[in-house]
Amino acid sequence: MPGRYFGGQYDSVQQAAYLENIIKNDKYVGKLPYQVLLDHYTARLRLDMLLGGLVIITGAMFFDGIYFQTLFLHKESGYSVVCMLWNTPL
Repeated sequence: MPGRYFGGQYDSVQQAAYLENIIKNDKYVGKLPYQVLLDHYTARLRLDMLLGGLVIITGAMFFDGIYFQTLFLHKESGYSVVCMLWNTPL
């Protein structure tokens, strides 16, 4: 039976703080802030699923988090991550 992982980095306040850090940080000049956010959280989510087996995301994290809102604006990446979350084939 796979384990479960509940990560605080998916909290909507943490996501907003990370986006603000991206916007203010000179390291990301020339990159779209939302693309950096998508890349970071998608990689983190995949790693957490690989190591933990099951990632618990609450309704508030899902509906209020900037990462998940941005996913649905980018249909292709959003669809693949939602399929990954619900363990359905692409």
